[in-house]
Amino acid sequence: MAATARSDAELKKKCKAIIADKNSTLLEKFRAQCLMRGASGIKELGRTFRIIDDDRSGSLEKSEFHKCVKDFGLTQFDTKQIDELFSEFDKDNSGSIDYEEFLVKMRPPLNNRRLDLIHRAFAKLDYDKSGEVTKEDLEGVYDVSKHPKFMSGEWSADRVFEEFLKTFEAEGDTDGTFTLIGSIADVTFKCDATEDDLIDVIEANRVYIPCIYVLNKIDQISVQELDIIYRIPHCVPISAHNKWNFDDLLEKIWDYLDLIRIYTKPKGQLPDYSAPVVLRSEACSIEDFCNKIHKSIMKEFKYALVWGTSAKHTPQNCGKDHVLHDEDVIQIIKKI
Repeated sequence: MAATARSDAELKKKCKAIIADKNSTLLEKFRAQCLMRGASGIKELGRTFRIIDDDRSGSLEKSEFHKCVKDFGLTQFDTKQIDELFSEFDKDNSGSIDYEEFLVKMRPPLNNRRLDLIHRAFAKLDYDKSGEVTKEDLEGVYDVSKHPKFMSGEWSADRVFEEFLKTFEAEGDTDGTFTLIGSIADVTFKCDATEDDLIDVIEANRVYIPCIYVLNKIDQISVQELDIIYRIPHCVPISAHNKWNFDDLLEKIWDYLDLIRIYTKPKGQLPDYSAPVVLRSEACSIEDFCNKIHKSIMKEFKYALVWGTSAKHTPQNCGKDHVLHDEDVIQIIKKI
């Protein structure tokens, strides 16, 4: 099950428990009924609120609130209960409910960790520290190029951004300005991500490195059990005692580190396959190779002869920007 579906299932389970609990308050049950529609339930109710608010005053009278609840489909609440809810929201007895206060009251309470995360995320967007995030701020951080409908050519960049703004505001009211209190948005993952993964992205202070699980003592299990172990991701079964499968482990380590081996060939001699120069795959040009040996080489560099899969023919005369492949052989030709 994907992370989003799993989270929705857990949320619905909690909401059902709140609704069934006789000790739950009317507001808690009202909130739970909204969240039974998923994590965006409260946001959708907020949109209904603003649609019912015909005069754009940012508030609803009691009759408008009744219509909002009924239009949203919460028919399990009778007139008396809706009146009680209205009084719960209308703390100043003004006879109307303010939109911002309504959302704050409706949201489930957040723990300190989540509150801190929200403030950090908002602070990264609010560059001028004005307390508002503008459309211009969002244009600098939202990458439309990764949206599936932009990639397929179905939507333009402007259309993608417009749809993104709609996750914050009601239809027809995308003025592109959001406050910390008033903004609610869906967070959509295109992978099986967790809450911790989201926090890591926002805080931007985590660095992950490749990991391999080495499972020892395969000499003490059956062939059927070994076949099951081989299906486990990122795992290599070995026997340290019998030195079994060490080559497979070495090959996987090499692949996960994403390294390449470049062999040198002195002029008039055979390549030296005993001591390759090791480079990272993202920095494996001939210039990277020369700098790895000694930075002074580039001052005398004329061209290089390359044998291997990166060469169109062997040997090929290549400049400093040529990208090398694993197990290529290279000979540096210096200026006279």
